[in-house]
Amino acid sequence: MLHQSINMTASNKSRQLAELTLLETMYPEEFKWKSKRPTSLADGSSDVHNSVDNIPHDESKITEANIEFTLVVHPSYSLEFTLPLRYPSESRPMVYLSCGDSIDTRTRKTAREQLSNLIDRVCNEVGLDVEILDIIIQTVMEEMVATTFTAIDVCDTSNDSS
Repeated sequence: MLHQSINMTASNKSRQLAELTLLETMYPEEFKWKSKRPTSLADGSSDVHNSVDNIPHDESKITEANIEFTLVVHPSYSLEFTLPLRYPSESRPMVYLSCGDSIDTRTRKTAREQLSNLIDRVCNEVGLDVEILDIIIQTVMEEMVATTFTAIDVCDTSNDSS
């Protein structure tokens, strides 16, 4: 059972690294690492894919291996991603909306609620065991950035003038 779990974790890490390589290429200016950049992304090696020896057998060490990155979707907004070890096979990514200092609390709350609903919808439509980071990013760009963030900026600007 432990060996199967380790193989699943190794498979997930390999899939995560492939997806992150793609995102880093697609969004070179917007993509920023929060956690340490995995070495297999930097040197192109596939050691995670070929060996499970790199995966710690201690669960506490495995949870420390979560990958975190930020993607700037708007000058005042960023998506902060955390990829659990079981993503994409058994869990979905955790996504948080980070807002600039000029964004008021009400606006932050509204935007974060919209993001949560959007992520729930996308994850339910696509299901588990599918790499969905770019789908989430594209959906946020199409639905939230085009409408919500623009409307929020207009509201923030009109509130500043009073």
